Amino acid sequence: MMDKNTIHTKLQATGIHLLFSLLLVLIGFALLLMWYPAWLFWSDGGIQVLWLLVGVDLILGPALTFVVYSAKKSVRERILDLSLILIIQLGAFGYGMYQAYDQRSLMLWYDDTFGAVMSCPAQWYRKADAATPTVDPTQLNQFRTDLSMQERAQQIQMVMQQFAPCVLSGQLKPLRAQKLTLPRPTDALNSLSPEQQSQIQQDQPMLVFAGRYQKVLLVLDQQDRVASYYYLPK
Repeated sequence: MMDKNTIHTKLQATGIHLLFSLLLVLIGFALLLMWYPAWLFWSDGGIQVLWLLVGVDLILGPALTFVVYSAKKSVRERILDLSLILIIQLGAFGYGMYQAYDQRSLMLWYDDTFGAVMSCPAQWYRKADAATPTVDPTQLNQFRTDLSMQERAQQIQMVMQQFAPCVLSGQLKPLRAQKLTLPRPTDALNSLSPEQQSQIQQDQPMLVFAGRYQKVLLVLDQQDRVASYYYLPK
């Protein structure tokens, strides 16, 4: 059984560690909001990384401190214990944030095969050694299609087996939903609540974004900009 003094010192050390961990999570959260803006945060990986940060940095790290910290140990032993925990915690934080950065969407493009807007993550550009676009990732863009198949044949052979066509060119043009011959996404629309459906005008074009973790119905304005969005049931 632990006496009151032992519990008090453990809680004191855990509290200090918890404040440090909270700072790490807040930094990670701010970066994730920047890398996964708007609906991408919930549908394309941002929230999943945040839950990992909370589990490892905000819960596991301080819990390990509570278990191993003891005022009865020498100063050297306590420093060694806490240093090992912090090294593991910072390593996990750095690895998680790197993966989130590498998986962030650099652009959205329309896939004719799936009939949906898709995410094109930074990892694809890095692995394909392709130029990265400099557009707002929440803007609707598509890869250029004005190159002939012969001109793209070598690129397609090397890249298409692993990556989407969006890595084939850094030259992008806006996706004009008004000019696409698209069926109205009735199933997606019907899955919304009556209140949400009432917020969408009959003449507004809509596209489905197929995120890595959840689909989103994108409602566009007359300039083909995203006016509103609705998360679809999984």
